[in-house]
Amino acid sequence: MTKTIITRQKLMSSAYNNVFDTINTRSNVADPRNVNDVTRKFVYKNDPWSKGNDYDSYPYIIVRFPSIEKSKVSADGNVKEVEWKIPIIVRTAMNGSVNNNGDSTGVSNMEDIIDDLHETFDSKTVKDELRLLRMFKLLLVQTDGDEFVDSNGKHVFVTDLELTFTERIKVGV
Repeated sequence: MTKTIITRQKLMSSAYNNVFDTINTRSNVADPRNVNDVTRKFVYKNDPWSKGNDYDSYPYIIVRFPSIEKSKVSADGNVKEVEWKIPIIVRTAMNGSVNNNGDSTGVSNMEDIIDDLHETFDSKTVKDELRLLRMFKLLLVQTDGDEFVDSNGKHVFVTDLELTFTERIKVGV
């Protein structure tokens, strides 16, 4: 996909696709299973939970659709401060994609992915690129982290993050 400038007509789609494409760029967020393999699906727009018991699909990232909040800024209400919050979910299998007992690959995979996400959205280069697309005040925070046992008795790590950004934009006609 091509990254596009956020406009009043594309408040959701441009913002979402710009974030998805940034995360889905392997030079930004590497796939710990194979840094050079761009053919393996690693970043999803929807939850591939049906693949959850297929340990070959771990690790993976889900980029959810944003929530969008507008606050009144101008007297006539045509210009607003818009804030996007995009949930990002990272899942890894505790014993890695091959699910070997005693292997703690999932922990290092989670650490690597989250480190890459922070490095990406803290990067001056990425921030400058996203500013040109009207995405300002980027902030990535971890909102939750958990470990659970799936229906097959296998351990899965989950970390929830949220990317927030804002823009003052004309939304009225």
